[in-house]
Amino acid sequence: MTTNKAIRTSYGAIIILIIVQVIAQFIANVCAIIKIPTGICNIIGGIIYAGLAYFILKMFISKLVKLPASDFGMPAFGIKARWIMTAILLPVIVKGSYLLIFKGEYISSNMTGNQMFNTLSAGIIFTGIAAGFVEEMVFRGVILNALKKRWNIKVAVIVPSLLFGIVHILGQNFSIRSCLLVIIAGTMTGIMFQ
Repeated sequence: MTTNKAIRTSYGAIIILIIVQVIAQFIANVCAIIKIPTGICNIIGGIIYAGLAYFILKMFISKLVKLPASDFGMPAFGIKARWIMTAILLPVIVKGSYLLIFKGEYISSNMTGNQMFNTLSAGIIFTGIAAGFVEEMVFRGVILNALKKRWNIKVAVIVPSLLFGIVHILGQNFSIRSCLLVIIAGTMTGIMFQ
């Protein structure tokens, strides 16, 4: 893969991430306007975000980049029971360990059931699952593999990890120190996930 193609592929993946996120949020907002409950709108938006990103990224790789999507960490879609169990057990174990090890007190937020559903659907489905799924496809799927095809594994791990950190400061009102901390934490997280 040429340098230009690797860079164009990386930019293309980030642009797709942004466009699909805007589309998913727009559709979720339209659902709210037509009086669908907010929690359901969050779930619809999350499903559209993940599904549309998967479909468009696969088309982008196969039609424009002209390489198999499986070379970019996107094999045929499938859900495996062991990963569903991992996705459920990991946060339960972490939260359970936290509750057993650290002292604290329970503070009620006094949310209604509807408010709690709205908050959880946005936090779990859209931000937790869909955003994580899409970010993994873009940064550790498309960008990492495009750079690996052009350069080496070190460049391929460090550059998308750094981009991952930088993306998380966009639109935020952070101080310079906070920006640096987010970039460092995002980069280290990206490297860790390799």
